[in-house]
Amino acid sequence: MDGEGTGFVIDVQEPMNTEEPKSSCKYILLWGGRVEEEGLFEGYYCSDEESDREDDDSDEDYYCSSYIYILFMAKLSDPLVVGRVIGDVIDHFTPKVKMTVTYNSNKQVYNGHELFPSAVTHKPKVEVHGGDMRSFFTLVMTDPDVPGPSDPYLREHVHWIVTDIPGTTDATFGREVVSYEMPRPNIGIHRFVYLLFRQKGRQTVSTPSSRDKFNTRKFAEENDLDLPVAAVFFNAQRETAARRR
Repeated sequence: MDGEGTGFVIDVQEPMNTEEPKSSCKYILLWGGRVEEEGLFEGYYCSDEESDREDDDSDEDYYCSSYIYILFMAKLSDPLVVGRVIGDVIDHFTPKVKMTVTYNSNKQVYNGHELFPSAVTHKPKVEVHGGDMRSFFTLVMTDPDVPGPSDPYLREHVHWIVTDIPGTTDATFGREVVSYEMPRPNIGIHRFVYLLFRQKGRQTVSTPSSRDKFNTRKFAEENDLDLPVAAVFFNAQRETAARRR
């Protein structure tokens, strides 16, 4: 089974012994030709024809190929997948920490929502709702759509980096290594992506040499950051007097 439009390919291996009512089924999730996730589903085996059976006497789950497919289709509805943040900027990841990004005290960033450039001129409040004071996080804000989304040959442009943010606090407690630069999209609709990484220790993240042609994956690899633990993005485009009304 596959979701070609999004880059997902799902390979499901049926149980070795389908005569047993309970067994395990191996699945592999591929993204862009790379194995992103694999594992076993434990439960009751059933054929597609049996998938609509009712079993009110048991609290245990059963599964079938169509059930596994539904689980992975839920991944496809992830706004980070729909918005191609996963793919263009980062690989598929499992969120482990809650992060909130709020501009001007009242404009919280939600995935895929549009904000006017005039509303994001000053750095937002970024709160980390996880970890503890002994854990540290790096915040990255990047634009993967420079100079324009149809031909982003300058991808990416980094707008802000803050390191050494203690858990349960906000970005003001961290160390700003790249100052905040307000979004100035000139061509088309740009995505502005906030990514939160858990550090392996304090003062372990170096400053990139340039804002231009920044690469989030490479930055994470060079600083031993692994995959993000949280991410959110908003859209913005060039603001005209008519759109401000």
